[in-house]
Parts: sequence; C-alpha cells; structure tokens
Amino acid sequence: MTEIELLHECRDLLEEVDNLISQMGSFEMDETEFTVDEQKQLLIITVNSSESDIFTYKNAYEFLYEYMLNMHNENIEYLREQYEQLFDEMDTNDWIMKRGYIEYINLRIRKIYLRLKEISEM
Repeated sequence: MTEIELLHECRDLLEEVDNLISQMGSFEMDETEFTVDEQKQLLIITVNSSESDIFTYKNAYEFLYEYMLNMHNENIEYLREQYEQLFDEMDTNDWIMKRGYIEYINLRIRKIYLRLKEISEM
C-alpha cells in the first residue's frame, strides 16, 4: 500500500470511531473533521473548526488513543453505570440488546486501534 492509501484508511477508521462514539449519545461530541492532504501526505484532524492536528499514517493511532479513547472510556463507564441502574426498570431483552451494543462498539473501537497501530508499523 502507498502512504496515501494508508492515510485514507486511517482517516476512514477514525471517522468510523467518531460515528460509533456519537451513536451512544451520552456525551456531547466535539465536531471533528478528518481530511487527507495528498500533496503533503498528511492526515489533518480539525476539532470544532479551530484546532488542527497533523498526523502521518505512522502516528495517526496516537490521536485515537489520546483524544478519542480517553473520552470513549469515560463514556463507556458512564453508560455501563447507567444501564446497571436501569436493569430492574427495562425489559430484559431490550436491556441486553442495548448493553450488548455498548460492548460491541467498545470492541470495534479497540479493533480499529489495533489496526491503526498495525498501519503505523508498515
């Protein structure tokens, strides 16, 4: 794979994480844009239309780790606690489905992190 293809894959994976986290909806997400500058071979991540971080495919996983996973871990813990409290009030099947979806998102994000780490070593 070329560097541009790796950058595009990194961008797509980070966008997927952003979408997964926003689907849980317990925290207000920052507006995040992911763009690839093909000429300079860089991944540009803009948060709330102001701050821009610049990454190569070698270190794109750091953004996921430092920014998203910190927020995501808080989000997951909060949701787990909320669903523990709702267990007696919800239909069991509905509770299992929603709680399972949280764990699915968590595992998917972990797999994406591992893939980004793999890309960084190419």
